[in-house]
Amino acid sequence: MTLTPQHILEEIILVDDMSEFDDLKEKLVYHVEILGGKIKLIRNKKREGLSRARLTGASHASGDVLMLLDTHCKVNKVWLEPLLNAIAKDPHMGVCPLIDAIDYATLEYQPSPVVRGAFNWYLQLKRDRVFSYEMDGPEGPTRAIQSPAMAGGSCAINRHYFNAIGKYHKGMNLWGGEHLELSLRIWMCGGQLFILPCSRVGHIDKQHFANHTGIVKALVYNNLRLAHIWLDEYKVKGTSLVWKDCPHTTSGSQKDGFAYGPSAATQRCQLTAAQVMAPITRASPHACCRGFQAG
Repeated sequence: MTLTPQHILEEIILVDDMSEFDDLKEKLVYHVEILGGKIKLIRNKKREGLSRARLTGASHASGDVLMLLDTHCKVNKVWLEPLLNAIAKDPHMGVCPLIDAIDYATLEYQPSPVVRGAFNWYLQLKRDRVFSYEMDGPEGPTRAIQSPAMAGGSCAINRHYFNAIGKYHKGMNLWGGEHLELSLRIWMCGGQLFILPCSRVGHIDKQHFANHTGIVKALVYNNLRLAHIWLDEYKVKGTSLVWKDCPHTTSGSQKDGFAYGPSAATQRCQLTAAQVMAPITRASPHACCRGFQAG
C-alpha cells in the first residue's frame, strides 16, 4: 500500500484458498484489521485452485481495472501508473509488468532483462528476449512490448473487458496453465497483450512445489483443456503428456490423447512472438470466444 498512490487504489482483495499455514489465520485477520480501510479478506470454504480463487476475488471487485497478483509478489515505486495509463488508452488489452525474480531462500531481488512471454509445444512458459530495435524511437525502453503470453498471472485488465471475454476458465484445477489460457483468450477475442518494462514487480518462485504430484496432475489436465479449447489444428494425436492415472482427466481426454504440436520433432521448438501473434491478431474484435461452458 505504501508504494501505490491511494487516489488510484480502490481496494486490495485477499483470497484465502483454504490455506493450511497458521500465519494466514488469526494473525492475518489481525494485520488486516490494523491496516484496515481498503483491504478485504475473503476465505473460500473449500480449496478451489488458482483460477477459481481469482474469480472469487474478481467477483468482489468494484474498481474499473483488475490487477491480478500473487501474494508472493513485491511491487516497486511507480509500478501501477503505467499499467493504468495503457488501459485508459485502450480498454481491450491486458498489460503486464516486467517480472523480476526474488530468490526463495535468500529473498535477494534480481532485476530481469527486458523479455516477453512465450511458450513451447509443451505449453511451458518461456522468456523470449526483446530485440534492441523494438525499443528504438522516442519511448525508448519504456515502450510497450507485444507479448504472446503473460508471465504467471501478473496482469492488469479492464474489469468489464475481463468479464466480457469470459474471465478465467473456471474448469482449471489447482494450479498451472491459467496464465496461458487467459493470454490466448485475450488475443483471440480481439484484444492485445503487452508487457510494460517501466513497470516492475518482483516474484518469488516457489520451486519446491514444482514436482508435487497433485500439481503435476492438475497442470497436465489444465493444459489438455487449453489445447482442446483454443489450439484447433495445432493439436494432434499421439502424446506422452497425458497423466493416465489422473482421476481428474476425463475418459475422452485419455482416449483422444492430444498433443500440443504437429510432430514429436517440433514439440521441442519454441514459439516465437511472430509465430504466435501472426494468426491471432487477425481475430475480429467481435470474435466469438470459446470455452466458457467447456466441460
